[in-house]
Amino acid sequence: MLDKMAFFVEVVKAGSISSAARKQDISVSAGSRWLQDLEQHFGMELYRRSNRLLTPTPAGQKLFDEFSPLLASAERLTEEMFGFLKHDKGHLNIAVTPAYANHLLMEPLSRYLEGNPGVTASLTVTSYALDYAADSDLVISAVARYQATGKKIFTLFAAS
Repeated sequence: MLDKMAFFVEVVKAGSISSAARKQDISVSAGSRWLQDLEQHFGMELYRRSNRLLTPTPAGQKLFDEFSPLLASAERLTEEMFGFLKHDKGHLNIAVTPAYANHLLMEPLSRYLEGNPGVTASLTVTSYALDYAADSDLVISAVARYQATGKKIFTLFAAS
């Protein structure tokens, strides 16, 4: 029913079903049916046709006046929601060992934060980064150990 109410608002703004249908990307016949369904739902006329223009009845004007701000708010919210796709937003908790923080992470993290002003980050730099895994969004840690062969083996853990 909300789609039909939104269409009705567009009809009142445009003054015609065909203009509103073009804007809503539906056929004129579908738009006419939606208006009929809406009138049946409320059990009253919501508009009058005069000289190919549609004017709201008092009940239609009430619907328009009350629903228009809600529709505008919903459209703003929709744009904001799609804004999340364009730019990341939120907060990152990162735990990292000193070697990675100083030599590998700071520059790319700085670039990322500059390019995504809606993101903030907390950085915990510690030799025990893995101990912070439960409270972090990203953990970067290096563990080095020696084997009997004397070769040094490095293992990188990046858990999200």
